[in-house]
Amino acid sequence: MTMYSFALVLDAAYATNPQMDVIAAVSDELMLGSSNGRAFVAVDREADALDIALRSAITDVETALPDVRVLRVEVDRADLDAPTAA
Repeated sequence: MTMYSFALVLDAAYATNPQMDVIAAVSDELMLGSSNGRAFVAVDREADALDIALRSAITDVETALPDVRVLRVEVDRADLDAPTAA
């Protein structure tokens, strides 16, 4: 498995303390924060492929915070270049 690092940008301007507590309880791979007027979840997730890591993290966040949606994903360039299993 490979460790993937990416950010899920949310449709919220900032992260609240209760939301941070919920995300922290879901997984130690997720960290909710805010920057420049936008909330995001930083993710470090081990998976067989990037798409698996992305889908599972989005599901975790949107299930834990049902009033929040993921707007976009920001992926480290190194993860895009990582070889995938055939």
